[in-house]
Amino acid sequence: MEPPALSLPPEILSEIFLIYNDIPFYLHDLKADDPPPWLIITSVCRYWREVALNTALLWNVIDVERSFELIELFLARSAGAPLDIYGNNTQDSDVENYLDTLNYWDTLPLILTEIGRIRKLDIDLTLEMREAFESTPWDTANILSVLHLHHFGDEYELLLFLDNLKTPLLREMKISMSPFADGPLPWKNYSLSKSLTHLNISGGSFVQTNPMVVANVIRDLQLLEVLMLDDTFDVPSSLDSPNLNPSRFPVALPHLQQLHLTNTTFTACAPFLEYVKIPSSTLVVMVFDNNDLQPARGADEVMINLLRRRLNPIATTASVGVDILVIGCEFLTFDVSELSRPPPPLDRNPHLCLSYLHDEPDEERLSCFMHLVRNILVGVPLCNITMLSIHFLPQYATAEADWRALAACLPNVIAISVYQDSKYASTGWSWSVEMTVALFKVTPGDDGQPRSVNFPKLKLLCLRNFNVKDTGGTDALDSSFDFVEGLRDAFMRRREAGFEDGFAVRIDIKNCEGVDSGGVRRLEDAAVVVWDGNGSRGL
Repeated sequence: MEPPALSLPPEILSEIFLIYNDIPFYLHDLKADDPPPWLIITSVCRYWREVALNTALLWNVIDVERSFELIELFLARSAGAPLDIYGNNTQDSDVENYLDTLNYWDTLPLILTEIGRIRKLDIDLTLEMREAFESTPWDTANILSVLHLHHFGDEYELLLFLDNLKTPLLREMKISMSPFADGPLPWKNYSLSKSLTHLNISGGSFVQTNPMVVANVIRDLQLLEVLMLDDTFDVPSSLDSPNLNPSRFPVALPHLQQLHLTNTTFTACAPFLEYVKIPSSTLVVMVFDNNDLQPARGADEVMINLLRRRLNPIATTASVGVDILVIGCEFLTFDVSELSRPPPPLDRNPHLCLSYLHDEPDEERLSCFMHLVRNILVGVPLCNITMLSIHFLPQYATAEADWRALAACLPNVIAISVYQDSKYASTGWSWSVEMTVALFKVTPGDDGQPRSVNFPKLKLLCLRNFNVKDTGGTDALDSSFDFVEGLRDAFMRRREAGFEDGFAVRIDIKNCEGVDSGGVRRLEDAAVVVWDGNGSRGL
């Protein structure tokens, strides 16, 4: 009887080969001196070798630094398949004289004879590389759609390369600075292909500049769908106003679906969003420098005005106000719900996302973050939030007081999702089951009578993806029974105090570890409970 691997049809075996070959090198169980995956595959047996040699996509990724003979072999075996060409090895090199180690003078001309087959180029933009491409008939690069350039700090080389680049179907471009570069480039009127749908400027690639300059450079990219600008803007001032006609702004980007502004500040983002005109449906993600999250800073007027323009546009009969708030590990997202959408947690990108880079417990910063959320809700203002999704619920000294103050700004919330994001599950400090219970407790007055409650209009609570026994080392609760009892007691007291308007709250439990049927029955004394029957967490 044949071994199973020899009885597989060639088309299935071919798919397995491609999946294996595409596994990132750092996930392969291979030593540094082991042969590459394609050589391992072709060495197993004659049948495997025959299938591999007839799998064109197994041979279409070519490194220009390989030997002439090996590249010639790959070009032949790829049999007309689209080619992905890599001429960037800076991440694999730690030598100071990196440029002197390059050795592609013989192989690059051979590869460029197949310019009509090249689909992706990822190259170091050295003088020699640019000169090799200078005589390339770009109009025959009919399928080149992805280009990643690693510059070495020479603006002249980039200007010449882009001026000569006339490709009909180029869709995605990324520009990065090589770690061996002389420094970042100044912003110029680089000739960017008008066919681009994705543009990604990596951090440090260009000198920080006035947001108006950047808007002017991308003026003609009318087909852009995704724009990513990392560490790009300098805070504009009256002293560095560019020599540009204000009447030419804003720059319209009518097809933009995503705008990512990272390593930036409130005061730099605001003018850029004035200089570009984007659809109201565009996802805007802003990742701010940590210095923008300081106790003394609060939510300054620049940011409030920015958010007001994005989140409260001029009302029309077709517009709907933002009614969803997501609180994550020092990030906020805002979105608009749809009638067809299922209950939270959310299942798509938000309308706008604000992120703060911090991954360690810092009580002052956490409290400052909560204060910032309140300032945004009040300052914009956002009065129609009905759905709240919580991905981040740490226990710290002022946590309960901070949440009470925030809940006072969210009087219309009717649905809450408490969801432990697997991205932050390993931090420990970022999650507390005790705080989950505390969110819904009735606060007594001085006379012991019920005084107030968070989220008085709550009708739906979704508990998702967390371990009710996981205390994180800080909670008084130490078992699933304690958690259930705490939650049951909180909702019983809410009902007794008359905060439910005669309607029972529904608690929807899914993929929560430590929940059992006995606990669910106890919880049913206080609410309508829907449980998936799963007592283990599914990330």
